[in-house]
Amino acid sequence: MFCMEPPKLSRAVAGIVQKALDDANISLREVCRQTGISPTTLHARLKGYRPFQLDEIELIAQLVDIDVAELMRLAVTSAAA
Repeated sequence: MFCMEPPKLSRAVAGIVQKALDDANISLREVCRQTGISPTTLHARLKGYRPFQLDEIELIAQLVDIDVAELMRLAVTSAAA
């Protein structure tokens, strides 16, 4: 079966979200509890298997107290590097 590499921006978003969660010392279980994102979905998003939806990014940004625009700016900068 052919598996495409996730786009750079999707991988960058996943990396920035993971770093934000680590920096805020928030567990993945807590993210799931507070956002309603299922553990399976969150795992797939953070591993880059599936891209984050904008609503999920907004919920996580609120959880870690980062402006969603700043989170996306960091991801775009990372993807461009």
